Amino acid sequence: MDIGAIIVKQREEQKLSQRALAQKAGIRQATLTSIERGGEVKLTTADSILSALGLGLEVTPLGGDADASEQRQAEIKRVQAIVKQRRSKLQALLGELSLRQIRHVREINRKTNTGYLAELWNEFLQLDQSTMQKALDAERFKGMAWQSLLQANPFIVAGVGSWA
Repeated sequence: MDIGAIIVKQREEQKLSQRALAQKAGIRQATLTSIERGGEVKLTTADSILSALGLGLEVTPLGGDADASEQRQAEIKRVQAIVKQRRSKLQALLGELSLRQIRHVREINRKTNTGYLAELWNEFLQLDQSTMQKALDAERFKGMAWQSLLQANPFIVAGVGSWA
């Protein structure tokens, strides 16, 4: 059974529409439709959808190499810690920014970022400050496409923040 079929089965069992699941997973409905029809899916997107369905995604080694599996688990924990740290720092930064500074960051994002991350940042930066804070809440943030935002941060590019 492919990932699309698993998602359809679970979505229907939970009586969720495509629109509702897409919103819950933080993706576009067209993306979900494509995946359910057997289209390609990024691992992060699959994880977001499965998380929204209350499921997890597990990667295991084929050959039973315990050392490699432990190394992967350690790397996953390391990356999760970085995401948590960056999310917390961004949350703190938002509490300190003025509306003028946020407008400046929006402009910097528009001029310097392109592609998927720019679209995500644009969506995020259009929210009011309290909604931005809610979006960064640990439970909502988990499994959201917004985790990708922490890879490239226009607040840092604009000189109003730092990961350090």
